[in-house]
Amino acid sequence: MPRRDDPRVEGEHHKKAFELYYAHGEKRSLPRLAKELGVSVASLKVWSRSFSWRTRLRERDAQVARQLADQSSHRGQAENERNLKIVRAALTLLARAITSGDLKQLGELDRLIRLEEHLMGITAPGEAAGAHTCNPVVILPDDGSDPDFEPPAPVHGFSPVPEEVTTSHAEA
Repeated sequence: MPRRDDPRVEGEHHKKAFELYYAHGEKRSLPRLAKELGVSVASLKVWSRSFSWRTRLRERDAQVARQLADQSSHRGQAENERNLKIVRAALTLLARAITSGDLKQLGELDRLIRLEEHLMGITAPGEAAGAHTCNPVVILPDDGSDPDFEPPAPVHGFSPVPEEVTTSHAEA
């Protein structure tokens, strides 16, 4: 029958010592553990070598890191699904506004569609998330040099040209 101190066989007291050592975290040290357990530092060094405490610490830390990453991933997935439901509800409301004629600008529709695509993981190849895929149209103010300039007519009460541009052109 092996003795209680036999370094070849890991007994319950060796396992408990390792668990306590692990629980100390960043502040772990063999002298501190020796004092806490009432054993010599030399005995703990033998146990540490005999039962591969350093390897077990690395393995345990890696296991804990994987578990935390999995938990974080699951939480992120649940949040993503919730956000996707919110965006889809907003798209439904926006579609109703379009069909009733209450919508004055389509920029919000574009943003919601892009957000939905992002949440679903759809991105054009080589495109960063949130990058625009269309080229914006920019209407520059008239400096009066083009005699054929006519400002665009307002659409549903929204004018793409600032009022000061249309009034300054009319005065010219």
